[in-house]
Amino acid sequence: MNEVVILKKFLSAVTPKMHKVRRAALASSVSSLLNGAKASVTGMVRGISSSAYEKHRIKQADRLLSNKHILNETLSIYRTIYKQFASASLRPIILIDWSDLDTHKGCFLLRASVAFKGRGSLYIKKFMI
Repeated sequence: MNEVVILKKFLSAVTPKMHKVRRAALASSVSSLLNGAKASVTGMVRGISSSAYEKHRIKQADRLLSNKHILNETLSIYRTIYKQFASASLRPIILIDWSDLDTHKGCFLLRASVAFKGRGSLYIKKFMI
């Protein structure tokens, strides 16, 4: 089965309340990243196969990344992903990495990954002191 079809089915399952246009934009951006695009707005856009002009795809990706609805839905999306993959595990393994983002030690990045069946589901939070 094509990875785009799997991705769309998976996104439909974990984001049942998300607007269909927002879900389509998310699917095209994630698909672009899966195909090796750089994880930047312009990098993602260059990997999206669409007949739209590049400036319109940049605007779409920028709006997607700054969308408040997606930011508000993030926790419920992570919960749904966890329920689908790790619900059988009573004691999940959580791997945590704390990294400095600057030399002044004023900005930190906390990465937590839930490990199951050899894979991790990454959760990232940025802290500023």
